[in-house]
Amino acid sequence: MTRKFPDWPIEIAELPALLEPGPRGGELPDKLLSLAEDAIEARKTCRNILDAAPARTHDAAVVVEIGYAQGIPLAQFSLEVQRRSPGRAAVIVHRDSWLYCGRDSGRPGPDFVRHFRSRGFDPKGHPYVVAVRVPPTRIKTEVEAVLAALERSAA
Repeated sequence: MTRKFPDWPIEIAELPALLEPGPRGGELPDKLLSLAEDAIEARKTCRNILDAAPARTHDAAVVVEIGYAQGIPLAQFSLEVQRRSPGRAAVIVHRDSWLYCGRDSGRPGPDFVRHFRSRGFDPKGHPYVVAVRVPPTRIKTEVEAVLAALERSAA
């Protein structure tokens, strides 16, 4: 998985002072404009990719297959899927070799880390959100297994 990070136009130490005024509806400080524009562009790209991607909706989850994430972190796709389908987990299949599973941390559900470890994988993340590399020959099996775990926890 690769991530694109913008060339930061500011020093990290400047952020607290720039963010301190908070979201009061005013103009963003000039130094933050390029970051905001990058975030807006990334969100548009994410939405366009999701609109074109094959998706299956289940009772407890939405499974989306993404071939090329265009440098957008898979977490952004997961959050957008969850925004579009409240109450459902997101299961993102990326290039038939990565699974990114995310659910609302405040809702009951399976511990994704434990689930994938019990199946012989080394997931990265937390009980409510993980990324795991899966051999392409096992993607379908692992998607079905995580869907079954989500269904069991919803019952």
